[in-house]
Amino acid sequence: MVGVTLESTDEHWHASTKQAHWNESFYFNVFDTDAGWGCAVRVGASPNADNRDGFICLYLPDHTTGFIRTSQRLDGDESRIVAGGIELRCAEPFGRWHITYDGPIYHYDRAASSDDILRTLDTSAPAKHLELDLEVERLSAAVDYDDRSVRTRPIGEMLRLGKRGSTLRTIRRTVRALGALPAMMGAHHYEQSMTARGTVTVDGDRHLIAGHGQRDHSWGVRDMGVPASWRWVSCQFGQDLCFNATQVDVLGMRVQSGFVHGAGETEALDSWGYEATHDTSQYWPDSMDLWLKTKSGRRITLEAKVTTPLPVIADPESQDVLVTAARAEYRWEGRTADGMVEFMERLS
Repeated sequence: MVGVTLESTDEHWHASTKQAHWNESFYFNVFDTDAGWGCAVRVGASPNADNRDGFICLYLPDHTTGFIRTSQRLDGDESRIVAGGIELRCAEPFGRWHITYDGPIYHYDRAASSDDILRTLDTSAPAKHLELDLEVERLSAAVDYDDRSVRTRPIGEMLRLGKRGSTLRTIRRTVRALGALPAMMGAHHYEQSMTARGTVTVDGDRHLIAGHGQRDHSWGVRDMGVPASWRWVSCQFGQDLCFNATQVDVLGMRVQSGFVHGAGETEALDSWGYEATHDTSQYWPDSMDLWLKTKSGRRITLEAKVTTPLPVIADPESQDVLVTAARAEYRWEGRTADGMVEFMERLS
């Protein structure tokens, strides 16, 4: 459902249930195509684990990257959305947010390959000092993702992926998924396209930012051991076109959601798909040909070239889930804009 009624209180923390994997997450990305800067920022909470965590992915104009993971124990103060130095402040519900950070970030000075999938776990990597001061404002309506399409995954794909890993591990994951899915399907999730402006300062060098981005907010049961994979793509060409599309594979199901915004109107996706090339790594694409189909039947085609991949191990303890958050150059009707391509893969 597009434009579903959301309450202003939904823009803050929610009361949790007692389920072990209950989690709440606030996420923002920002890309300045002309200046070449980009970042993704998240603050999340797992109340039943007494933990609040965050991360920052940084994309520099020279196509090097930065990453920092933050965490802190819950302190009982729910008036602020903070995690270890990252702060997200809602200035106007569904209208305007302020993002700040002042602290270290690990810096990776060469392009990632499949040999670098564990690099974000290396706390001996060179570090820089990062200051973020960004303000994002509404470009599209907030879109509720309870309106999902659920289809059967291609049989050939399931058979091919099923050859990875042991039979026992597959059985365990299946049992886990069957137990968690009912609660996970009840989770809440909305997304919104934004404009962005502010500053990024690295080691004292200050840079002005003016661009676009995407935000999402979700809360509910989120068990990272359940999805077989996910795909997420988003980009903003100003008011002419913003899009956001997700695809999550669980057991034999393929769950898709998303929206297209343009000319002041926002419409939910019926389906979407892609063809990808994988020359650099099996874990993320080098390029993608995308198509998006809205509920009204409108079809949009785009191309994406991954320019700056940043592979991140989602759980440092298990090290079995890799999420590659990549800056990509999107092409649509002769125009280009930077956006996000995110691929999640299981490593075991």
